[in-house]
Amino acid sequence: MRTIRLTMLTMTLATAVVLTSSPAVAAPKKPVRITFAASATAAVRGSTVTLTGRAHYNATGNKARVDVYFARTGAGYRLLTSTTANAHGNFRKTVTATTTGMYKAVYRGNTKRKRATAADALTVYINQTVTKTIFSHSEEGVDCGAPRPNACTFAGPTITIADTPITVTGKRACATPKAGMTMAFTDSPTNTLPPRSPDNSMSGPGWVTRSYLSPGTLPLPTPPSTTGHFYVSVGASPFENTAAICDWSVVATQPVTERVTV
Repeated sequence: MRTIRLTMLTMTLATAVVLTSSPAVAAPKKPVRITFAASATAAVRGSTVTLTGRAHYNATGNKARVDVYFARTGAGYRLLTSTTANAHGNFRKTVTATTTGMYKAVYRGNTKRKRATAADALTVYINQTVTKTIFSHSEEGVDCGAPRPNACTFAGPTITIADTPITVTGKRACATPKAGMTMAFTDSPTNTLPPRSPDNSMSGPGWVTRSYLSPGTLPLPTPPSTTGHFYVSVGASPFENTAAICDWSVVATQPVTERVTV
């Protein structure tokens, strides 16, 4: 009887040892849903951009570190800054826009939440003033004394001009003296000069700006931003049995502000 009791006691102790030495099994981490976005899709260089996101499984229990990485176009990611998601999973960080690229948020998770990653793009630009050719035309060996319309009148395509000064460079070489040249920007489809406005001797209704042009460079009056077309007219008359044959050209330029991606 004593032997049986000792045997049972030994088995009980062995079972207790086995149960005590078994490690506790941790609950699996929960998958996390993450959203992440910059406050703008495009920003001027040097401006502040706010990065916001949320990484969560439930409404609470989501507090964890968030690392923010940046990769400029054509390069790899580098650590930019870090922040902390609160218990609800919300996080926010402000950065300075320096160059175009991708921001990536890496939610590091905690004992109950898995890691998660999301990214968003940002285009960074500068405002740069450039001089653009907005109109050009030339003719060689044309008879400006021929009945109109002829090759000495030309109406350009419809364009929209900015409200910045226009500079015109004109060249004219005719076989006869007293040749003239007119340069205008108008929305008149017939290019007919209307009566002059009382407040502007150089223009009238339907004409934005008009100026007689001698060979050389001439600034036109600064126009409003409007849509229309350039119109050029070169006038010459035969002289002492010499035909009014002319070579002429006009180039119009204007400074405009453009967005340049950096």
